[in-house]
Amino acid sequence: MTFVLNLFAAVLPLALGTSTGSFLFDCHLGDPEYFEAYATQLSFLRIYQCDTFGPYSGHGRAVKEMWESWTAIFAPRSFQTSLQVLYLNDPSTFSTGGEMAEIHLAREGLVDVCRPRNIEVVYEEQNTSEVESQISRDFVRRSEARRKAIESGENGRSK
Repeated sequence: MTFVLNLFAAVLPLALGTSTGSFLFDCHLGDPEYFEAYATQLSFLRIYQCDTFGPYSGHGRAVKEMWESWTAIFAPRSFQTSLQVLYLNDPSTFSTGGEMAEIHLAREGLVDVCRPRNIEVVYEEQNTSEVESQISRDFVRRSEARRKAIESGENGRSK
């Protein structure tokens, strides 16, 4: 299941009652405070970089600073998180050029601080608008594998 991270408090009771479910939370690039609030309770997070009109464009400095804000959250050794997988938009879909290169470098700064924390970064194409449905093929594959493993373990114990 995929939920917007700012609904985490509402989803938490549902999550606690599900032994086989996995939850992917979407967080807008400009809202890292939502992640920071729930960092120790999330395993899967997708940061998306678009608004209702599509991917950000013409906001180079602001977007770069947003990525740097995420990096600043992850960088301190004292920062605690249970995050296992971070989903980011596939960099091959980005345009190139001066500001875009700076944005890409800022985003890769986040990737660099995730590696020592054993947070896997998965790049996949994201839809171009927050109003489009967001389905992560990688997340669905992982969730199905986890559900099958749990169910086979339960079936194995009952034999």
